Amino acid sequence: MRISESVVDYLLTTWPVAHLATLNADGSPHQIPIVFTWHDGCFWSPIDGKPKQKGQPTRIQNAIANPVASLLVDKYDADWEQLWWIRADLEITVVHLHEADAETLEMARHAKSKLEEKYHQYENTPVLREPSTILSMRPTALTSWCAAEVRI
Repeated sequence: MRISESVVDYLLTTWPVAHLATLNADGSPHQIPIVFTWHDGCFWSPIDGKPKQKGQPTRIQNAIANPVASLLVDKYDADWEQLWWIRADLEITVVHLHEADAETLEMARHAKSKLEEKYHQYENTPVLREPSTILSMRPTALTSWCAAEVRI
């Protein structure tokens, strides 16, 4: 059964982790867990200060080459009555803050603030690493499923 819009909005606002799937240049999938914030009908995910391999992350390279992706937010539980998922088909915009226009920069700053509120880990880890980059991900479709009514 589908999850109600109000519960979807609550889960997207509060759930701590999602899985982003982009396409590599050869067409193979690239899926990783990400932190995110949901604001004004858009997902935002930073390239933050956690350790990474050198160079530009694969998700950035993939989003520049092909801005179509998928995001999965889900809960697994041994009690299958607790299972649910929300999937968003996305159009990704890679926002380099030093190049952003005033409107985009303001939205990105607001997203950064929401990320700092949501994740206490950002007290000790920079939300954005240099060069400051954040993914803006607008859903083109949003689908949900739950085994039973989701209790919040």
